[in-house]
Amino acid sequence: MAINFVFILLFSGILSFFAPKKHVAYLCHLLILGAFGYGIAALSDCFATPDLTVMWEAMPNFHVLLNIVPVAQTKVLALGLLIFGAVSVMYNITSAEEQSKSFLNGLVVFNIVLLLVALCSTNYFQLLAAIGMADVVVYSMLNSYEAKRQYIYGNFLADFLLLNIFAIILGQHDNIEIVDSGGYSTDWHHRDYIAIILLTCILIKSGMAFFHSAYQKMSPLSANRLNFILFMTTPLMGAVILNTLQDVLDISRYSLPIIRIFAILTILWGACGTFVMYNNHRKCSYMAMVFWGLYFCAFSWLSSINPLSFLMFLGMAYLFNTVLSNVGSSMQGKIPVITMLVAAIGYMLAWWNFSGTNIILAIAGEGVIFMLTAHVASTYKNSTIQSILPAISRLWLYITIIGGTSAVFYLIPDILRLLPHIVVIAIFWCIVATHNPFAYRIEKFNTENIQTGDITTSIYETMLLAPLQITGRVLRLTIDIVFLERTVISSIKNAIRFLIYIFRRLHSNSVLSGIIFSLLGALIIAFAYYNGVVK
Repeated sequence: MAINFVFILLFSGILSFFAPKKHVAYLCHLLILGAFGYGIAALSDCFATPDLTVMWEAMPNFHVLLNIVPVAQTKVLALGLLIFGAVSVMYNITSAEEQSKSFLNGLVVFNIVLLLVALCSTNYFQLLAAIGMADVVVYSMLNSYEAKRQYIYGNFLADFLLLNIFAIILGQHDNIEIVDSGGYSTDWHHRDYIAIILLTCILIKSGMAFFHSAYQKMSPLSANRLNFILFMTTPLMGAVILNTLQDVLDISRYSLPIIRIFAILTILWGACGTFVMYNNHRKCSYMAMVFWGLYFCAFSWLSSINPLSFLMFLGMAYLFNTVLSNVGSSMQGKIPVITMLVAAIGYMLAWWNFSGTNIILAIAGEGVIFMLTAHVASTYKNSTIQSILPAISRLWLYITIIGGTSAVFYLIPDILRLLPHIVVIAIFWCIVATHNPFAYRIEKFNTENIQTGDITTSIYETMLLAPLQITGRVLRLTIDIVFLERTVISSIKNAIRFLIYIFRRLHSNSVLSGIIFSLLGALIIAFAYYNGVVK
């Protein structure tokens, strides 16, 4: 990767934080877009610029190689990240919902740079540093207290577990290089523990089933901010970790079954949420769950992942969620169903291209995407474009849709071969979107507890927090009882034992006891005499 554009991106991102005036802010936006354009040209081999490799002597006899040089497989992904970053910046510029566009665009730039650093990681230290700093960037993007609280808890735990895993690997192999573990995986200790803990971190990062609460709490965010976080930040970082440390997962035979189980659960959970929820932003969160569930299914069932096909699938999912989140929005207006049809067809084509080597997986995924997108569109079948919309917002949205869907035409022979099937699917999609056969069933779930509640949080509170609280109170009572027994009761026992000892010594058959009792009797007589008892 050409290091020049990385520094240019960092400079433009920092400058955007200190852009006080409106015209200066526009100049910063242009600078950021220019930096992305220069980076795309550099990765396309249009410029020959130096790469960056730094040797850091962290401790004596311990060197860390900081590397920003992508291999052939990651170069395509890096190029895609720059394109998506530029698209996200354009969304933020043309959005009327964003009040702090310069600040958000600066965070977008930092997040893209950290994703590039993670992609180029050749050692665990660089990977962990990129992950931790990316968490801080995403945390800064959140302008909702509840979303911040949920996000930082889960990701702090994931980062701590990753640090624990890397420490174990360093202790066993005395190096932090990410290498093929096939040659020495038989010598590893705690193999199942390492793989399962690493999978837990990945599931938390990608917001899979039972770990998606943080992303559900982001519904108050604006549409552009929400979709960028769902597809281009921490969940994508989880996919990067999954691919980068795949050899570490392979040391345990439980890794693939766990990935498949959670992938299927995530798809089912996301599909149910998409059907049930009425809030557009919560639907977007559940649709993102379906996307990442499909990706994890592809990772576990496909023999290999095509980077370009994955980027197309990611882009189409991002595009459909952008259309969905803008439907019915007071700022963006209402989008006709034909727009969602184009985005949905592109989404399904991208999935078919991504998973076509496994026909069963491809058909199952097509069915899920078909039903969900058609159901979502059926809710807005009477939508029309409002004339009061800003022209630039409408124009940019439609250009993005057309440009995104045309990206799939790099496989024109396959698309022409599938054209009859595409026409049939589009007709059935329109029928489902028009009649909405699930509407009468979905009405039963329109309750406050379901629409505003969080089932996962309730499960955690019931199955995890409640037993911990009960155990804590029992321990507290036990400690109080032990304290009373050890202090107060023990003190009383010691006092009684001391008195018994004294009286026993006094009543013993000895000269000393006789003298003491004689003096005691004389004192009693004297006290009684002077107090008038004897007088």
